[in-house]
Amino acid sequence: MPEHPPYRVVVVGAGFGGVGMASALGEAGIDDFLVLDRAGDLGGTWRDNTYPGLTCDIPSHLYSFSFRPGRWSRRFPPRQEILAYLHEVSEERGLGPYLRFGSGVAAAEFDERRAVWNLTLDDGGTLQATAVVSAVGQLRLRQRADRRDQHIGRHFTA
Repeated sequence: MPEHPPYRVVVVGAGFGGVGMASALGEAGIDDFLVLDRAGDLGGTWRDNTYPGLTCDIPSHLYSFSFRPGRWSRRFPPRQEILAYLHEVSEERGLGPYLRFGSGVAAAEFDERRAVWNLTLDDGGTLQATAVVSAVGQLRLRQRADRRDQHIGRHFTA
């Protein structure tokens, strides 16, 4: 049995996509939502990747929300600066109560009769939502080169 009546929206992922969606929901006056992330903090790929010299690969003014332009130190900001920006946006928008970390979604099944999503979490818990937004991001799974023997230079592993 779910712990809460169906949420209006459940967002899966607390990287840029999830923080942006949560901000948009709040701006639209929707306060019955939840953002889930299986990790222990927000940040998505910027939280998960830690290799030396990690910086944004596009000009920083393009890597900001339109509602909250970043105040970047340089054109291609480093990882820590990007993470700090996401935390600032989350705090400024009051997203804390809507974030649940350590909660990955193992399965999502739509009940057509009741018009509700039944979500099963990694820990076996369940939630329901009228709408589910996937914000897991394209870079959530690290990939390793198949041909490491052809790479010249140092290798870094997480």
